[in-house]
Amino acid sequence: MLAITHANGGSPDLNRFALLGAEVVRMHPEFPHVVCEMETYRGCYWSRCSFCMERFQHIWMRPPECVLAEFEQLYSHGVRHFRLGKQSDFLCYMADFDDPNPRPEPERMLKFHRAIWRLCPGMKTLHMDNINPRTIATHPEESREVLKTIVEYQTAGNVAVFGMESADERVVKANNLAAYPDDVLFAITMVNSIGGARGANGMPMLLPGLNFVCGLMGETKETFERNYEFLENLLRQNLLLRRINIRQVKILPRTPIAEFGYTNLKRHKRYFKSFKRRVRENIDREMLKRVIPYGTVLRALRCETHAGKVTFARQLGSYPILTGVIGQYERNRFIDAKVIDHGMRSITAIEFPLEINSAKMYQIEAIPGIGARNAAQIMRNRPFSSMDDLKRSVPIPVYDKLREFVCVGKD
Repeated sequence: MLAITHANGGSPDLNRFALLGAEVVRMHPEFPHVVCEMETYRGCYWSRCSFCMERFQHIWMRPPECVLAEFEQLYSHGVRHFRLGKQSDFLCYMADFDDPNPRPEPERMLKFHRAIWRLCPGMKTLHMDNINPRTIATHPEESREVLKTIVEYQTAGNVAVFGMESADERVVKANNLAAYPDDVLFAITMVNSIGGARGANGMPMLLPGLNFVCGLMGETKETFERNYEFLENLLRQNLLLRRINIRQVKILPRTPIAEFGYTNLKRHKRYFKSFKRRVRENIDREMLKRVIPYGTVLRALRCETHAGKVTFARQLGSYPILTGVIGQYERNRFIDAKVIDHGMRSITAIEFPLEINSAKMYQIEAIPGIGARNAAQIMRNRPFSSMDDLKRSVPIPVYDKLREFVCVGKD
């Protein structure tokens, strides 16, 4: 077991019941296709954002021994997919929260991750959730080392969600937000440089996500333009985001924004709708095309449901991309698929490799550049004994397109 202790022991009840109740996971209707979220700590060391309830929550941290014991227990019951969540900033897990600017602990985080894999050697997914971009801007060297550990020991398709909230400095000041736009840009650049490589499942190892909150104090019409310009600038710099979440503020009692209320939400409703639409139409799709380019092979897509001739599937993990796979596949089958098209927040793909002798005509027709006429010819000439046999049966330009997607026979 990892020998790391922390003065704040967290909740004894949580640590005890997390072990006693672990077997309940087997009763989940989706088991074993579930992602278990492992809580590391609660609260936020900034605790100043005008709309946030974290200010009322006592900060306590679960000792790594307790988290690791929960990993081991859930793993023994058959869980293979995990996410380190709940915390406001995973970079600062096990940090000294008596420091007004908690400093990440690279060595502790490295030992913690190594211990997880020692206890769960057959784990398939290990992701995390939130990171505070201000931590990266304030402690770049320590943050860089922890991010390297995350990329090395967690699995591909991981997302570091940043609570940016606004790219308007006036709004940042008025609401005591943690990070200024330059801080967020610095953090996005660092995460891209460390986590941008593509992993075994076809996804980049680690990319940032952004949360925007609209309706805050100090917001004007120009705020929405600054938010949009910030995103446009990321595209110009070829910096990738895995997701962009846009929401309206929820006013909670006793928070600093409570007295201000929903004034700006009502006043700026049309600006909010316009901003969200522009992001979805002009930013999301282009960003998705860069994150998962045409021809990318996504591994281990779990088929969930189908509508007509399309099966909807996703990888298990944090914020998985919805993939429409051409064809009808049974639920809970795992397949690999190659990307052929992009929507605003989803993609279209074809099983890879597609077995040409058993494929439906509409699947063959969906291969880019094939079309109905060539698909019909292929159907008439089946079965094929080899790829060379297929090559002799169709024009060379058609074969050149087919060979990027199909096979003859499968092991």
